[in-house]
Amino acid sequence: MPENRIFTGYDAVDNDYFAAKAAEVRCQASDYRSRYGLPAHYFLSLGRFVPKKNLTTLIRAYRKVLDSSQTCQTHLVMVGSGEEEPQLRRLCHELRLPIYEKAGAGIENRKSKIENELPGVHFYGFRQIGENPVFYALAEAFILPSLWEEWGLVVNEAMASGLPVVVSKAAGCAEDLLEPWKWTENYPESIGTREQRHMNGFVFDPSSVEELSQVMRILEAAPDLRWAMGAASRRIVEKFSCENFARNALLAAQVAMGAEPITTVNLSSSEPSEPLADKLIT
Repeated sequence: MPENRIFTGYDAVDNDYFAAKAAEVRCQASDYRSRYGLPAHYFLSLGRFVPKKNLTTLIRAYRKVLDSSQTCQTHLVMVGSGEEEPQLRRLCHELRLPIYEKAGAGIENRKSKIENELPGVHFYGFRQIGENPVFYALAEAFILPSLWEEWGLVVNEAMASGLPVVVSKAAGCAEDLLEPWKWTENYPESIGTREQRHMNGFVFDPSSVEELSQVMRILEAAPDLRWAMGAASRRIVEKFSCENFARNALLAAQVAMGAEPITTVNLSSSEPSEPLADKLIT
């Protein structure tokens, strides 16, 4: 199919909503942590508890992260629900991971008691989209370990919230939302393999517990790298904005109705060129 008849950028979320809500939460971080009982440091998983999400591999990898360092204080926060929840809890018991029941945290307008909790797995249950930015905003990184995933819009949400992302190479968004690594002068080559490391996070083999635990350990130990990758996420996700989706949808409609194909919006920029903007349907 001719390239000028292909219109991309449709896998988008409301980036501005997640960015604004995350900034609001970070400005009141202490209050939100107290209300939701969130640990000071945590990796975040958000989605359905179903087999394709591969959450058993995530829990096993997290166990390896803790085993590799006696000083690790990073928890695992899991937001969601589904058929695999009993199995995931049993696995935590088998691996001797502390389980924290947080399904009611933040729902009532009261403070949650925060204790000196040992690193473990926090189950928050299903949450509506209005609450999700709370979990994104205060996390160290977002992890999508799926065995397969058509795209993975939660990665867009995490990136819009300014997080580094750890994404299964089987997720459709991995090729488009994670940019090639360009920081050879700032960070050593030992930060993951060439295939794993990207500007805004890491890509990994979802069948490998060891590979996932490796990149989790890298992020856990490098706050400056997490910050830099989070900033890169915020920049990159703007290429997949609702505005670009709308522009290219209009262009696709024009071509479908017989108009001469023209250059599509370049996803290296969040703004269309002037000639392209002039040709849009109004």
